[in-house]
Amino acid sequence: MQNTLTQLEEKYLLETKEFYFPYFSNEESLDLFINRIFKFDWNDRKPRQMLFQVQRFVTLATEIDKIRPARDGLRMLFLKCCMESLAKLSDMKTTAFYSSFATFFSKEGKKHILDKFSLSFIEHSENGIEIDESFDLSIDDILSIIKAMRDMVVHEGNYWELQFFAYDNDSIWLTHIETKEPLLSKNTYANESKQLVTYHFETTLQYENFKYYFVEACINFINNYIDQLAVPNRPQ
Repeated sequence: MQNTLTQLEEKYLLETKEFYFPYFSNEESLDLFINRIFKFDWNDRKPRQMLFQVQRFVTLATEIDKIRPARDGLRMLFLKCCMESLAKLSDMKTTAFYSSFATFFSKEGKKHILDKFSLSFIEHSENGIEIDESFDLSIDDILSIIKAMRDMVVHEGNYWELQFFAYDNDSIWLTHIETKEPLLSKNTYANESKQLVTYHFETTLQYENFKYYFVEACINFINNYIDQLAVPNRPQ
């Protein structure tokens, strides 16, 4: 086990503790979490890398608002990078990672997100037919939407069209995304026609609240990763 910190890590550790503190009941609980990460840091420092990567990418997602306010696509780009980093460090295949990561959102977090972000109806763009069945989104769907937003930014340079978050407490914000690609999980809605489909959403979800539950899920994922390392006959 490597307990030593580089000078750069020492500098960032204080910032990282400030970042993670709201997610723990007290400083002692936070220290136990970080110390546990260092205890199982023999695996190419992967737990330590996870700790810092979550802090870095979520901070970038938050502070991008200073450069391009109300550009949710850019925020989602960094949150997607955060998840990609966790997937790579944990050596998980993409599909397996996202299925797993969705389970680490707390019950409170799932309820809050899904209560605040909902699918209104689906419209087939070519013929204008609306499918106004009741569709209940899942956290898997939310992660798929984040991926779609990331792809819009990276592949199309479109970082303004899909609005994921609300920007006041008094209004229901309407937004949509138009795509031929599968957007939602098959359990929710499978676009078998392969035609251009417009998904219409309503959101009252605030970024700060989503960020809280997202980071909470990252912490749960890291703890679970360490649980897998903490098995008999592993070097410590």
